[in-house]
Amino acid sequence: MKTRQLRIYLMMSNTIRVVFTVTSLLLMLLSASIKASTVYYVLVDNQPLALLLTAKDVSQYGAVDLAENDRFYDVQVQDDPQSKGRLAYIDGQWQGLLLRNGAMHLLNNVTTDPQHLTSDSKLNAQKLEQDLNLGACGVASIMPTQSASEINLRSLNPQATRINYDSFCLERVGGVCLVAELTMVFDTAFSTEFGASYQSQAIAIVENVDLIYRNNFNIAFNRLQMAFGSGDIFDNTTDSEALLDDIAEKRYYDETDPFDPNEQSIMHLVTGRSFDGTTVGIANGPLYDNYPTPYYPVMCTYAAVGTSQIFPSSSNVATYTSLIVAHEIGHNFGFVHDGAPGEGADSCSSSSYIMGAQLNLGASRFSTCSRETLRSNINGIGSIAGTDIERCFDFPTDQSISADACNPYAAEAEDEFINRYTITNRSRRAQSTNMEVTGSITSSATYLSASLDGTPCTLSNGNTTYTCTINGASSHTLELGIQSAVPDVTMSHQVATLTTDQYEVNPGNNQLSESVTFPRASDCTPRSEPELESRGGGGGGGGGSLGWLTLGLLLLLPIRNFVARD
Repeated sequence: MKTRQLRIYLMMSNTIRVVFTVTSLLLMLLSASIKASTVYYVLVDNQPLALLLTAKDVSQYGAVDLAENDRFYDVQVQDDPQSKGRLAYIDGQWQGLLLRNGAMHLLNNVTTDPQHLTSDSKLNAQKLEQDLNLGACGVASIMPTQSASEINLRSLNPQATRINYDSFCLERVGGVCLVAELTMVFDTAFSTEFGASYQSQAIAIVENVDLIYRNNFNIAFNRLQMAFGSGDIFDNTTDSEALLDDIAEKRYYDETDPFDPNEQSIMHLVTGRSFDGTTVGIANGPLYDNYPTPYYPVMCTYAAVGTSQIFPSSSNVATYTSLIVAHEIGHNFGFVHDGAPGEGADSCSSSSYIMGAQLNLGASRFSTCSRETLRSNINGIGSIAGTDIERCFDFPTDQSISADACNPYAAEAEDEFINRYTITNRSRRAQSTNMEVTGSITSSATYLSASLDGTPCTLSNGNTTYTCTINGASSHTLELGIQSAVPDVTMSHQVATLTTDQYEVNPGNNQLSESVTFPRASDCTPRSEPELESRGGGGGGGGGSLGWLTLGLLLLLPIRNFVARD
């Protein structure tokens, strides 16, 4: 969260000038578990709605060429906690997806001024109607034949070879029960189509896919790789079936290893080329013996691949494309086309759900037929030699760090003081989590000590950094002893999981930055230890000056409620 610094200058007896920075105060006044949201407005079904936009950290994608002004947000309709959405600001344009009341809405623009709603037609969210046809989908049924010796085993912690989806997903962390591993591949034609913003557009695509699967199945995606340009190794054909075969073959023979960290994850190519005919995407799916029970799941095999083309549109291109990608990845999960005769899901409508063969996008949901096949395919992982649920899925975890509200956010130079923090970790009961807590302080200050639950941590770099390790899904206390040579101190802290098959589902609460500056009275009950030391100037004169300073700052307490707007 960005917080502007408000500096208050006060003259007392013509000798005292106080500079008071409220960055840390504002962070403490807000709950550490709640990220600040900005209110924007949009028309949905011609009704004005207030949207809460919460900034997202997309550093996990590993993209390095994002434009400075490109931004990404989680979206929720105010007073409607069931609504969910993703929004991006790329190349000066808004684009995103809102899921609300069982329908999808394209967001083409938003505004901070509700008075603009009637004057800008782009502020009317576009509902995806059932007659909106993005194109045809191809699906290739396949029976993976690889043996255990042909599978490149990953160094994951063994926990469970097979699971029961229904019972397993009764327990969730941050609304997520499973995390599918995903490698996204893009070719040069993709980057050419989008120009300088291609990496941001790619992130917007995957963000929407993640939103759809979280909302429908409580399944998130761990983006193992965003492989830009790597798709050029595949055949440059516009025949979608030939391209799909080439992707699977090259993966089988390890030709994708340089950008494919786990050959048993889902791998999907998004291309800038246009496929022949009406096809906009194609993916491998399992053969069915007795629907919905497959011979073998495609998940957790080299064959879990697919490809989608960019959808040609004058606006919201990434959002439209993400709907194609979500559909094709559904085939890897085992979904067949709803309503298509002979495929097994003919009892479900061909036009009301995401898996319609013509990609009719009138709803935000997968059908009961897709849910049924998801269950049987996930339960069946492990039935083919060498497959294991842990080789293609991770497990959700949520770490956070928050500062003690009574931490001194004011100190004199040369003072010694202790800051306390709460470290929490939420994970599945059966999961054992190894965590690392790290932090740094400005070079003009040092850590005198660092401990986690009373156990000393490692100090390094001239005692300006610390590292603590911990195991366990519970709450822990971090204590830092600090001394500064100057009255302004800046610190940063971060907590992260070290367990290879666990995935952080809410990275926004993993980091904390704070500042300590000149003294002011605290609203908290003072701790007995350690006491803040008075800076120099002994005798009654020094004490009198500090008393006037404290009184003056107490008079400024109401000012803490005023923050400069971004």
